Amino acid sequence: MQITNIFFAASKGDKASFDKLVAAGKKMGSPEMGGATAKFHFNQNDQFFSIGTRKEYIDQFVAKNADNQFAFFDKISSGPIGGYVNLQYILSSFRTEANKDSLGRLALDASLKVWDNILVSGGEFKDGGMQNHRPGDRPTALLQQAGANVFRFNF
Repeated sequence: MQITNIFFAASKGDKASFDKLVAAGKKMGSPEMGGATAKFHFNQNDQFFSIGTRKEYIDQFVAKNADNQFAFFDKISSGPIGGYVNLQYILSSFRTEANKDSLGRLALDASLKVWDNILVSGGEFKDGGMQNHRPGDRPTALLQQAGANVFRFNF
């Protein structure tokens, strides 16, 4: 049973070097990669490499006529590394379990109000280390809501 959808994509700068990485990955992960019963699938074109748990998403992303520009790209494209996690989707997947008792339902509803998506970008080297930031971060509002929830769940 698959419980989540994992998707990773990267643009390819040096195609020859990237092809060597893909070949090494195929060799190391042979039983898990690419076959009909594989847990992970991958595909690539001249511009992108994509790997994940749902073959149809992977193939759609690398298709020549695909619209592979997502709404969050402009927020994470400022550096060599960018990431996106849809926390609302992940938290919502616990709805059935949370509905089994009122405290679980209350905790999930509060969490859905507090947490949004995670966006990360960066990867530039500066002063001997890698620089990262979270674009669109709402730390003050999140801390205020998290603090309010602590009092709400305090017995």
